[in-house]
Amino acid sequence: MTTHPTFACGQVLTSDDLNGIISWVTSIRQLAAQRDGWGVLQGLEVSAVTGTVTVGPGHAISPTGDDLIVANAQQLTLEQKAGTYDVNIAYAETESGDHDHPLVSDDVTITVSPAANTTAVVNEAIAGARELKLEPSNKKTLQDWLGHLVDAHPSGGFCFQREWITGTWGPLPGYFVQLLGWWAADMFRTAAEERPSSNELLLAQVIVAENGPPTVDNTVRKMLHATSGGAVPPTDAYGRGLSEATATLTGRGVVVSEWTEWNPATVADVSALFPAPAVGPGTLVQVRHAVPPNGKTPLVVGAQKIAVLP
Repeated sequence: MTTHPTFACGQVLTSDDLNGIISWVTSIRQLAAQRDGWGVLQGLEVSAVTGTVTVGPGHAISPTGDDLIVANAQQLTLEQKAGTYDVNIAYAETESGDHDHPLVSDDVTITVSPAANTTAVVNEAIAGARELKLEPSNKKTLQDWLGHLVDAHPSGGFCFQREWITGTWGPLPGYFVQLLGWWAADMFRTAAEERPSSNELLLAQVIVAENGPPTVDNTVRKMLHATSGGAVPPTDAYGRGLSEATATLTGRGVVVSEWTEWNPATVADVSALFPAPAVGPGTLVQVRHAVPPNGKTPLVVGAQKIAVLP
């Protein structure tokens, strides 16, 4: 329940009374974001060249319900060190006026910083796994490595269980990379269903390679109102049974061409599934499924985009 101040004729108003109006409006705005959602409404397109990121004009709603308005294109510095960088926009306030008449203007801050979201975490884990020796004699090292990874980046528990690591250890290298795949799938599904706690909104990711110009990944961008035919990663199907996952995808207009059992043998088999491709109406996909450790029912662990139907 929210409360707001009311006024009567002749009442002497204090700063607390007037600031109470602002507090009430702010709380209602935050509730509206929970009701209506958050994301980009229009514009705010991100482009990049060596050393520079440009964010175009546009309008978005932050996870805390604030209007994020950029009137003119903004240019920011992009590090030239190879890696993945987040382009975030957040609500800010600019103070002006004087002591007797203070003013606060709505503003935004746009930042470019090393990626810290799920895609970056999973990519870093996969890169680290490539350096490990996947052989039976290395079982304890692999168990410890997975344990530290899961403790540092716990998933939501939709389809990955921490006990799998300390339980019956299956044959290598398949069991190790399968657990890595389950963890990655769970991380992406958790991120898709988790509401951000800050007022920052991710606009895009910029990938800086060792050679060549930087590229922009817009699949991480959240739109407030997805346009007809819009494509999004199928992460909400991860960790679900085949029937439920298929219904989730077909309800979005995605065409499931086949179901294929996922039997990973190398870390590259995990890398091939993540990050997930963006799919939408008319997209033809192959759904990958596997039976989780100590389980009996196959669950979806990933999907591969085959084609887009005309």
